[in-house]
Amino acid sequence: MLLITFNRVKNALEATLDGGLVSIDLSNEGQEASLLVSDSGEGGPVELRDQLFTPVGSRKSGGTGIGLAISSQLATHIGGSHRYVDTNTPAPFLS
Repeated sequence: MLLITFNRVKNALEATLDGGLVSIDLSNEGQEASLLVSDSGEGGPVELRDQLFTPVGSRKSGGTGIGLAISSQLATHIGGSHRYVDTNTPAPFLS
C-alpha cells in the first residue's frame, strides 16, 4: 500500500502547478481501506484514460510509463483495485 501511495502522490505532485493543491484522503470501513489522491492538475487526457494502467510510453519527460501499471498490479495482488476517477466526482483509487 505504501508503494501505491508513494506513486500516486508523486504523480499528483508532478501534475500540479506551483501553488496547486494535492489532497490525500485515507479511510477505512471494517477490513477495507480506501485511498483517494486528488490534485488541481489538468487530469489525464480523456483519450488515454483507458491506457493509464497498462505499461505504455509516458507523456512525462523522463517517465517510463510503468508506474501506474505497477501500482495497479500491486493493488490487485493485495486484493484491491486501482482506477482513475475524475476528481469532480470523488471515488477511491484503491478499495
